[in-house]
Amino acid sequence: MSKLVKYGFGLMYLGLSFAAHSANFDCSKATQKVEKMICSDIELSAMDSDIYSAYSYARSATGNSKAFKENGLMAVKWRNQNCSTSKCIREWYRDREYELLRIAETGFVPPTNCVVSDSHVSVKGRISRKVFPGPPNYTDISEGDEPLTYWILKTEKPLCAYSSEMVPNYLKRISPQNEFQLVISDYEKYRNKLGRLVTVNGVPYPSHTGYHQTPLLITVTNIE
Repeated sequence: MSKLVKYGFGLMYLGLSFAAHSANFDCSKATQKVEKMICSDIELSAMDSDIYSAYSYARSATGNSKAFKENGLMAVKWRNQNCSTSKCIREWYRDREYELLRIAETGFVPPTNCVVSDSHVSVKGRISRKVFPGPPNYTDISEGDEPLTYWILKTEKPLCAYSSEMVPNYLKRISPQNEFQLVISDYEKYRNKLGRLVTVNGVPYPSHTGYHQTPLLITVTNIE
């Protein structure tokens, strides 16, 4: 077999590979920066293609309801507004797939105005630092517990909330919440946000250790 023929088969194979892992949307019509990043990255394109199965199951489980459509629009809007790196987009696909599989398992789509475990949220409020009792008893600093300082986002009014209680495919509605402990990779970056009215974008998860001071915590993607 000539080198030219081998080269031709190689291109054909690559073409099939790219087609098999192409994005689920028309890349020729991509306008958002994030969409262009997905179309130009084989791994991200593959993730966009692979998530379609979870989306199809969830759509079937909900009958493609209005709530499900709104959920999808909000999720993509969050990604397009908050992701500027490939890492952020990869994490979004991972979390979004979990969310879709949960919807597929239960047929339940939480209201869009609620703060929901393992979903992408944007929550407005003011950030302050609060001191809580830590080890050994997590009850009273005056009794010898170590003082621990955390950043807390307080909203103007309590927000509807759902917790997975560490069980990914199960959601339980909990009492409305107006305080959320924040988990931030670089606190110094956002020190100028303390005391100001801000919007925190991130992914909530339920409290499960003595170091967690609110029923839902938010792993922060960015603060505006």
